[in-house]
Amino acid sequence: MFYGARERGARVDFEALLATASEGRQLVRAVAYVVEAKEIDQSAFIHLLQMKAYEVKRKPLRVRADRTAKGNWDLEMALDAMSSADNLDVVVLATGDGDFVPLVRQLKMRGVRVEVYGFRRSTAPDLREAADRFVAIGRKLLRDAGPRKTASR
Repeated sequence: MFYGARERGARVDFEALLATASEGRQLVRAVAYVVEAKEIDQSAFIHLLQMKAYEVKRKPLRVRADRTAKGNWDLEMALDAMSSADNLDVVVLATGDGDFVPLVRQLKMRGVRVEVYGFRRSTAPDLREAADRFVAIGRKLLRDAGPRKTASR
């Protein structure tokens, strides 16, 4: 989500995203999965999410010996969704990652409606097709990025 918004010179408005995704429904749980790099202070962002009713799950970015980095939540997100599936009517995923297609299919097999919110250009076509509903993130769910911050050294 971060990179898709950054390409547009914007940031995702997480309050608007949550309001739109839960409109006309009873919100059971909103989870934000955050990868934290040591050199970037995300405490204000995490606090903002918490103030907007998100449960925030955090994990550190792991830098390997070859200097490549790994920091994704795919498995944990899938496990969280599947463990709650029997108690949900709808799961909303805010991602463009095609790796979630098997999760979408499994949720649908359990009778859960799946909606995907993502950027049209960067959301995997097979994810859009697998979902019951795809919502393209546009201006309504974005806000101005403001000045870019650089990492402190």
